[in-house]
Amino acid sequence: MILSKLSTDTPTPTPAPNPAPAMSAELAPWLPTVALLVAMILAFIALLFYMARMTKKKKDADTSVVRAWIAVTLIAGLLILTAVTFGGTDSSLRNTLVGGIVAAAGTAVAFYFATKANEASNAAVLKAAGIDGGGASRASLALTQIAVPAISEPPSPTDVIVFHFKVTNNSNQTLRDVVLVDSLQPPTAITYVWPTPSQPGVLKGGESVSASTTYTIQDSDITAGAVKSRTVATGAPPAGAVITSAPETWTTALKPPPAGA
Repeated sequence: MILSKLSTDTPTPTPAPNPAPAMSAELAPWLPTVALLVAMILAFIALLFYMARMTKKKKDADTSVVRAWIAVTLIAGLLILTAVTFGGTDSSLRNTLVGGIVAAAGTAVAFYFATKANEASNAAVLKAAGIDGGGASRASLALTQIAVPAISEPPSPTDVIVFHFKVTNNSNQTLRDVVLVDSLQPPTAITYVWPTPSQPGVLKGGESVSASTTYTIQDSDITAGAVKSRTVATGAPPAGAVITSAPETWTTALKPPPAGA
């Protein structure tokens, strides 16, 4: 009776728990590398999108695209290094490579933003100096002028001077109401040859218009001994003040008639 009770009260042995899989312990060291790899891939994609936008805008895009390409190249190299690191089995080597990746990624980011800030600073200085942001000291609206005189000796009121002009829009925006204004008196009609005949007065970025006018010599010019002209070109941007070119001046000497003629 006592033996039966003792056997009944004997506790049932608890089964030993199954050993936990070692996968999580093995995977843990890789988590920082995986996270870094994902972050770098996202940064790579973001830079590609940024470069595509800058290429479409075409506004101060040259240095920005070059800077972005350098950053993309650095990140691509880091991605390869990360893949090599991820495939390694030596823990000490892997830790060394991870440290190198972190340092290189920081350098790439610092390089990108440092050069961007430097570019913005240079653009501000150039703008304050009145120089085009692309680095060339070209006016937004450039004017050239050539005079071809047909003057007799002595000069006669029937003689003429033909003026040829070229106006170039060096900006990256479309200018409207582009016109030439000269100082010739009386005013002469100016004939324009527009790049888009259906849009007179319009010059897109990089476009030029040629023009010409014929001036007839006046008695006052013969008395003064010369014909002097001063011409400027003006154009209206989409916003802001009207743009005026640097003036072009020209002097055509008139040989006075001999005394007593």
